[in-house]
Amino acid sequence: MVKARLGARLGNQGGFSFLEIVIALGIIMILVAALVPTVSSKLEDAKIARARDDVQLIAASIASFYNNVGVWPMYDDGTDTTSNHELKYLKSSDGDDPDTSCGSDWHLNSDYDTLENQLVYNQPNGQNKPYPDWRGPYQNVSEDPWGKKYIVNVEHLLTTGTDKKVVVVISAGPDGELDTGNNEAPEDFSVEDDDIACVIR
Repeated sequence: MVKARLGARLGNQGGFSFLEIVIALGIIMILVAALVPTVSSKLEDAKIARARDDVQLIAASIASFYNNVGVWPMYDDGTDTTSNHELKYLKSSDGDDPDTSCGSDWHLNSDYDTLENQLVYNQPNGQNKPYPDWRGPYQNVSEDPWGKKYIVNVEHLLTTGTDKKVVVVISAGPDGELDTGNNEAPEDFSVEDDDIACVIR
């Protein structure tokens, strides 16, 4: 009789019942479901913070370039900085172009060069016609945290007076769409929707 009771006790300690396993899994799933939105939100906040740092870094690099070289990094030929060689945009080389179909006035497919050519390699438009007095490489970053290119509207760097337009380093933000206008006067400029921008001038 003692042996029978001992065997019954040992048999009960052999593992969890099916019901106990289902309850434990249910609790784990509830905890995961509660944590996922919080973790996702923190990850998105970190991406936004990184993009803000990146646009400021690119803007500072462009300012350093100007202080050293005496011209803006906006030419496809560093030895001939005339209007014949002015660019409209600089883009990071990695990533996809942001979406401009939402009615914004960014026309990214013409007259552009990469930030890397201008700031890192001193090879405007990929050619061997470097800027004199270039003291780089200047700091640069690649794509934004959502896989899109950073854009700089260098076409407005030389506008002055009543024609002056805002020059920005911009990321299209989490939705990948450029909503901020490209031809804004300083007094009218504002960053739209979830775009992330740093004004150069």
